[in-house]
Amino acid sequence: MPASRRLAVLLTLAGMPSCGAPTRGEEPGVAAAADSKVDEASASEMAGKTGESERADAGAVAPVDFPGDLVAHPPSAVEWFEGSHAAARAAARERGAPLLLVFGADWCGPCHELDRVLFSRPELGESLSRAFVPMHVDIDKREGPELARRYRVNGFPTLVVTTAGGLELGRVTDVKPTEEPVADARALKARLTAIAGEESALLEKTLHETPAPDELGARYRRAEQLALAGQRELAAREYERVLAGDPDGAHGFAPEARFDRAVLLFERLDRDPAGTLAELDALTERFPESRASKRGRLVRARALHALGRDEEALAVFAAPVDGAVPDRDAVAYAWFCLDHGVDREGALDRVERAIGRARARDSAELRLAQVALAEALGRPTKALEGLRALVKLEPRSAHHRDHARRLLAGAKGGSAG
Repeated sequence: MPASRRLAVLLTLAGMPSCGAPTRGEEPGVAAAADSKVDEASASEMAGKTGESERADAGAVAPVDFPGDLVAHPPSAVEWFEGSHAAARAAARERGAPLLLVFGADWCGPCHELDRVLFSRPELGESLSRAFVPMHVDIDKREGPELARRYRVNGFPTLVVTTAGGLELGRVTDVKPTEEPVADARALKARLTAIAGEESALLEKTLHETPAPDELGARYRRAEQLALAGQRELAAREYERVLAGDPDGAHGFAPEARFDRAVLLFERLDRDPAGTLAELDALTERFPESRASKRGRLVRARALHALGRDEEALAVFAAPVDGAVPDRDAVAYAWFCLDHGVDREGALDRVERAIGRARARDSAELRLAQVALAEALGRPTKALEGLRALVKLEPRSAHHRDHARRLLAGAKGGSAG
């Protein structure tokens, strides 16, 4: 049976229209996106749904009505890595392949155009999937904000090629499909392949750079690059020079250096959770109001989990940082529990309670966390229902459409949970 026919059958089984996209004026989810919120009835239904929904999850997957434009767009030909950045780096190390981070956002029209025109082409998607560990990074969700900060990404789409350790080898920022998609795909493949071949030259340059003593910014960047390249001792020396040159944090580099030492040196390279906690304590004590100090909460929870202190790790999210929003806390808690296999039931409950009261900008990530947790807990019906709401919120996302296809294929394959 042709692939298109198989997909149509799956969509029919799931209660989804299998042909014809609605017109622009009738597109499901446009009103919801304009209102910037899923309708309250849907949120309330999802937040309090037990009984029938739970019984459906225990057996066959219940029909879920998706917006009709799900099938009208071609699926991505790229095998995107699903998971955390740490897991993606581990996969890259295992394969001996570089990591390709594709930064974008739901509000970024050129990002959707890149997905639709180029990443859907088999000759490009298959090549990138073989040569790289490709990871889609939404700069508004999950680790996106931190990764965008780490790699200083300001425009979108931006494609960053890194080593498995995270050292940037190069980037492409001017991808714009033309009327020659075959040539565009070939050119993009060539550019990314050339960047991936620059690892030795870049490492040599990083090792032999010698910033002037008063160039704190250059020293901080060199320390970061050395750490990402796995040069632990050289990186530690540069960080010490940064701290000595900015003792009171007036230039903003000392707090970032403390944060990087906790994450890049003690956590990643040394795998020393006790050292990570000690460095975070020093950061919080010395620069309590810094952005770096407030970003350290998730790192602290990871270190506590690594030490077997899960109750303390979970309690980190019960004490919000000044100015934090409860819905964002629910999101942070959800991703931590998902990545580390702790209290996923509690995290799902917390997310679903937050969905009904969510601010517009938080709704989509709450739904994304809901879908991921429901999948991890073996509840495909709940995952599909959450994904339907997510597609309504972000109807242009190729990533969500591909996710729906995978869930439906899994349901057809008998993984109803």
